[in-house]
Amino acid sequence: IVTPYGGVNYLHSRMKIQKGPETPSITYKNEEAFGYFYGGTLALGPKLFINFERRVRNEFAYTLSTVAVF
Repeated sequence: IVTPYGGVNYLHSRMKIQKGPETPSITYKNEEAFGYFYGGTLALGPKLFINFERRVRNEFAYTLSTVAVF
């Protein structure tokens, strides 16, 4: 059985590095605050699952995970 899912996420991220003797000051802010994700969970049996997820727009990420229930 495959269970698809999707959703919206919000990411507010800022970073500031102050000027040092050999580095300039750097300011970072994410360009997009809202993004979305989608994925699916595959049941390989009653107690073993594989999950795949992709996040896009405000971050670039893939996730592959497994869950075993004891």
